[in-house]
Amino acid sequence: MPQATVSKTLRFTGIGLHTGVDAELAIHPAEPGHGIVFQQLQGDFEDSRISAHFRNVAGTRRCTSLANGAGAAVQTVEHLMAALAGCGIANAMVEISGPEVPAMDGSALPFVAEMLAAGVQWQHSEPLQVIKVKRPVVAVLGRRPLVQAALHPSSSFRMRVAIDYPEPIGRQMDDLVLRNGICISELVNCRTFCLGSEIELLQSSGLGIGGVIGENVVVANDLTGEWMTMRRHEAECVRHKMLDAVGDLALAGMPIVGRFEGHRTGHSANVRLLEKLFSDPANYEIVFAGPELQRDLLGVNVTVGDLPNER
Repeated sequence: MPQATVSKTLRFTGIGLHTGVDAELAIHPAEPGHGIVFQQLQGDFEDSRISAHFRNVAGTRRCTSLANGAGAAVQTVEHLMAALAGCGIANAMVEISGPEVPAMDGSALPFVAEMLAAGVQWQHSEPLQVIKVKRPVVAVLGRRPLVQAALHPSSSFRMRVAIDYPEPIGRQMDDLVLRNGICISELVNCRTFCLGSEIELLQSSGLGIGGVIGENVVVANDLTGEWMTMRRHEAECVRHKMLDAVGDLALAGMPIVGRFEGHRTGHSANVRLLEKLFSDPANYEIVFAGPELQRDLLGVNVTVGDLPNER
């Protein structure tokens, strides 16, 4: 199976969810073996390129941020990374003028819709490699409440995630095999969410400044037990956690073939899981994606028809 890149340059503008700062973002085609690389155009850096890799993660508080040794940084990359992974894009240069990836509608849908409308460019000169999980790996953070993320051997990329919040979110669990277009049809339109009681504290600590209720964030009023915004579907919150995990796991640099399980998981646990996976070569193997894997890989055979109806 070949690698893929975007077929043409795609451009996006918008406000950052946490910084509240406007940014322009361009996704350019890149050569085989390039990977996903961000280039920070704002500022004067000796090296402005940041490889989208878990070893470059600089922060995981309410989002995933990347940085390099020269000081270049970009915040909230997870939704764009999930969009690229969900469309099967292995190579791209992402130029950004601003500190944070635009929030768009709070999901990955606007990125995915443009990528699929433009189509992907297959790169037959270099085959796609994938990471096969060979033995269970678990990352645990905290004790009460327990936060856990795990990867287990599997023939496909599967996710089982459970969350537990005050009402009206409550306890939710979902289990999906994310082969081919399932990530697109089931996850990409699921938006960022938060509790009503969190808003003031988040904004006083410099987070969520660009959040607009009903436009790029879903808010659950835990004081009244009611929703402050309309949801796109019943499982939007747990599926947004799954979308975040798809984006965080894409920082492995290659598609993962394995079963992901998350309990109250978030960006910190997801990144810690990647660190544990790669800490021992016995945990995984890197193989070429042959025909037997192509049927079950994330982002293969995806079309515009896979886009969800709820927008």
